[in-house]
Amino acid sequence: MKRIGLICGGFSSEYNISIKSAQTIQNHFPAHLECVLIQI
Repeated sequence: MKRIGLICGGFSSEYNISIKSAQTIQNHFPAHLECVLIQI
C-alpha cells in the first residue's frame, strides 16, 4: 500500500478551512492508498 502525505493548515485565517478540506479529501481517497494528514 502506498502512503500519501497531505499537507494542510498553515499560518493564516484560512487554517480551519484548510483542515476541513484536507479531511474531506482524505475521506474520499482511493482505498488502495493510505492518506496521512500532515498539519502545519
